[in-house]
Amino acid sequence: MTATPMSSGNPSTGKVSCHLRPAKFVRSLNTGFSAEMGLLDYPQIVKNPMDLATCKERLLSGKYATYEEVFADIQLIWDNCKLYNMIGCEIYKVCERMEKTAKRQVQKFRAAHGLPQPVT
Repeated sequence: MTATPMSSGNPSTGKVSCHLRPAKFVRSLNTGFSAEMGLLDYPQIVKNPMDLATCKERLLSGKYATYEEVFADIQLIWDNCKLYNMIGCEIYKVCERMEKTAKRQVQKFRAAHGLPQPVT
């Protein structure tokens, strides 16, 4: 798959954070915050933390070179959540719903902008 470079004036800016707001996905579970929440083992389990605020910051500051990088970071949020949380618990279920919503939105974005759909 060829990576599509980001264009200026990205029409997706802000959409993810507008629709997906649960605090655990919006705010990073970095070492300080994870300890504050009592999640002391989070840094040992999740080696590459990601959150929607960081995605938005990277998007707005032009740190993503391609759309694929954005999509990969968004997926990393869901992957991390499912890695850390037990299958069937409420946060895992919320994560699954948010992942499905995000995948639908990414698919719509790809179609609207002529980007290739990923091979599954």
